[in-house]
Amino acid sequence: LRPCYHANGTVNMQVDEELKGQIHTEMMKAILRFEIREK
Repeated sequence: LRPCYHANGTVNMQVDEELKGQIHTEMMKAILRFEIREK
């Protein structure tokens, strides 16, 4: 979430779509690299 300031002084929290995409990509990479090790 990123604060978005309006001209009238109010602040709204908005989802940063670019950052969301980067986080999603990193999560998918981490999941794909994850290996299940059996004892």
